[in-house]
Amino acid sequence: MGQQPPMGQPGMGAPQMGAPQMGAPQMGAPQMGMGQPDPIASLAAKLPGSAPGTLFGVPLATLRDQALESKALLIAGIALLASIVIPLMRISRGDESKTFFVWSEGIAKFPNMVWPIIAGVVYLFISKAPGHLREKIPPIVLKWAPFVVAFLGIGIGGWGFVYLMKMMSMGRSISMPGELVMLNWGYPILVFGLLARLVNPNDSWARYIIGAGAGMCVYPFFSMIGDAFSFDGGFVMIIHNLGFMLVLALAAGCLAFVPTPQQVPQLAKVDLLAPIVTAVLLSWLPAQAVLLAFSEMFDGAGFLTRIFFLLHLLIASLAYFGVLMLTAPEAYDEAKKILSNNSAGYPQAGGFPPQGGMPPQGGMPPQGGMPPQGGMPPQGGMPPQGGMPPQGGMPPQGGMPPQGGMPPQGGMPPQGGMPPQGGMPPQGGMPPQGGMPPQGGMPPQGG
Repeated sequence: MGQQPPMGQPGMGAPQMGAPQMGAPQMGAPQMGMGQPDPIASLAAKLPGSAPGTLFGVPLATLRDQALESKALLIAGIALLASIVIPLMRISRGDESKTFFVWSEGIAKFPNMVWPIIAGVVYLFISKAPGHLREKIPPIVLKWAPFVVAFLGIGIGGWGFVYLMKMMSMGRSISMPGELVMLNWGYPILVFGLLARLVNPNDSWARYIIGAGAGMCVYPFFSMIGDAFSFDGGFVMIIHNLGFMLVLALAAGCLAFVPTPQQVPQLAKVDLLAPIVTAVLLSWLPAQAVLLAFSEMFDGAGFLTRIFFLLHLLIASLAYFGVLMLTAPEAYDEAKKILSNNSAGYPQAGGFPPQGGMPPQGGMPPQGGMPPQGGMPPQGGMPPQGGMPPQGGMPPQGGMPPQGGMPPQGGMPPQGGMPPQGGMPPQGGMPPQGGMPPQGGMPPQGG
């Protein structure tokens, strides 16, 4: 009675919330414990919101819109064919100037000229082919052709920064092939995985795709640190290198999106940053193209050369990266459907049934099961009509009785036949030794 509760517990005499307490942290000091605000949650609350299934107001369901896909294929096809005749650069030396095209000497012909023509023709055919021609092509081809072309285009021609590095190499080996190859594939895979995860946060396959893409961006991130802090190449190039390093840091950090909040509760707040990270990775593509085109790496090049390079960078990003984002959802759905069917666990037609199941017609039954028509019965089972009975069983009509069994109807042996030992002799027959003689017969000696 009269005892005050301990310090910090609710009750009469307990210190009130917000009142100054002995030993409590002063205002402005970092607060630790349950009342401390979560920095990630605070950051996510300050960022623009994105409703589920959208990317800052853009419905992600439009990625499956056939009308949008058809328009994008039409624009990408025209742009790819136009890139063949758009000059790469114009170099002036004294009074002479020379314009380079994709077919000029020193330029790799297949990735810069042949493949864009193939991809452009395919895109235009899929988007604007007449009905009588489309009817002659299997639907699966029309559905998967743009995805395959865009996927191969990523590997052959590249996109954005990778495309520019291939163009600048002029057919020679580039300085960091390992980083470019991993970035070339990892970045698109990561962005698609993030988009699929925003559509369905419970999609475990989308998180695996994010992990694969983010893992492939780790090595390029570490390789970019040295270039970013070298601070050379001019002001615009320094801005590009620092920005690119931060973007690759975000890309590698997307590994935190792989575990679900249920698996790692500590990372539950990180999921709130997924929309802004996805938007940054997508926005970097056109921003990087502009920075590269007007950087000092083209020092001495004219304004037209910068515009030419910018057009080539944007066309490669749209025709390969952009089309891949639009066509990948359908391919992704088909892949999940195939994997789900293969992992269902049910036997396919013609396969073996599970243990204890019914055998196919004419097959061997499981132990103790019913035999098929005309098959062998299990041990102790009923024989087929006219078959041999089991030991001690009833013989079929007219069959031989087992030893010691009951004779057939009229149980007397045939006339003149020998009875079994100890049995009754036939009329007029000889009894066994010590047996009863027939009527009027002589008894045995001593009878």
